[in-house]
Amino acid sequence: MRHMSSPLLALVFCIGFYSSIVLAETSLAARQLAAQLANQSGFAADFTQQSFNSESVLVDRSSGHIVLNRPFHLRWETKTPFAQTIIINGDRYLQYDSDIDQLIISSLDSSDTAIPSLLLSADALAIDSVFTVRRVDLDSDNNLASLGESYGLTPLDTGSLIAELRINFKQQLITSIMILDDFGNRSQFDFNKITAKKIFDSNLFELDPPADTDIIYR
Repeated sequence: MRHMSSPLLALVFCIGFYSSIVLAETSLAARQLAAQLANQSGFAADFTQQSFNSESVLVDRSSGHIVLNRPFHLRWETKTPFAQTIIINGDRYLQYDSDIDQLIISSLDSSDTAIPSLLLSADALAIDSVFTVRRVDLDSDNNLASLGESYGLTPLDTGSLIAELRINFKQQLITSIMILDDFGNRSQFDFNKITAKKIFDSNLFELDPPADTDIIYR
């Protein structure tokens, strides 16, 4: 049975950030990050994911399309190397694997989707409660200089498998996200053909699988 991978979970957390309330107690970097993300009430893009091991050797690559309506609707569709569609719609999580005719339906209260439940509805205060956020100095980080703005997020939970997230923007659009885990593995998500500030058809966040699909409720 396939499940959402840890890098994809972390990615959902990042692009799902939504700033509905920004309080004075939050850090400046968290407020800046929340403001950037809140500018994009709707977001759609093609993506490429590359995963590298601790020796920077490419071990996996995938591509597909993402559509997001904040705060509680996301469609993540992998097209290669295999077809998989993941949808978050309110408090429902759906994962459809067409090659094995299987649909998993669960609540965002379940353990493997708990963080999307937090961050798809999070504000700057919630970001600060989970991460230490810093704005990266692009002058001293030349490889990111063309990306506009960059934020580094380090989990406050020392037991987290994620060591660091890096979210990069250009002209107020998310262009890439990097995820580094505790073992030195790195996943890089790059976005292109981006459409933002648009509310997408609600039908995109539903699934109507074939009649013979194996449906699993969790």
